[in-house]
Amino acid sequence: MNRAQLTLLLEKGDLGSISEGEWQELPEGRHLTVHVSHPGGALAMSHTRAVFFEGEQLVGRNERGELFVVATADVFCFSLSPEKSGNRQAGFR
Repeated sequence: MNRAQLTLLLEKGDLGSISEGEWQELPEGRHLTVHVSHPGGALAMSHTRAVFFEGEQLVGRNERGELFVVATADVFCFSLSPEKSGNRQAGFR
């Protein structure tokens, strides 16, 4: 993906405008999984809570405070957790 595509997806996912070098936090209760692939392997960075761009790199931070930096060209997919509805009931449905 290129940076314009990533920016569009992140903005549609409630992160607002993504700035250069400035952390953008996801709304409370939501998280992002960033899927990255490079020749020889694939990686998924789950429970990402904040991101920003640094040149052509995407910098992220997860719930445990771990940082990661990936090339925007290597990102091929995002998954965004849904908003919690608060009316979840126990048991199988």
